[in-house]
Amino acid sequence: FMSGATNVELDKQGRINITSPLVSYANLKKECVIIGVGDRLEIWSLEEFNNFFESAKDNMSDIAENLFNESVSI
Repeated sequence: FMSGATNVELDKQGRINITSPLVSYANLKKECVIIGVGDRLEIWSLEEFNNFFESAKDNMSDIAENLFNESVSI
């Protein structure tokens, strides 16, 4: 899952350069979705993100429902 991860540095204007292999890997064409995850950013093509979200929507609802139903042992 993290095989496409790359460490990058911001340029003087606070931008990052997305290399061609990563643009291809993420299928970036025009519009994209940027999601902050911990100390990382995920960059998705809008189409790929929408497809993923639609396919995972039911599972996300189940996870959210069960998140607070589980008893926690310390």
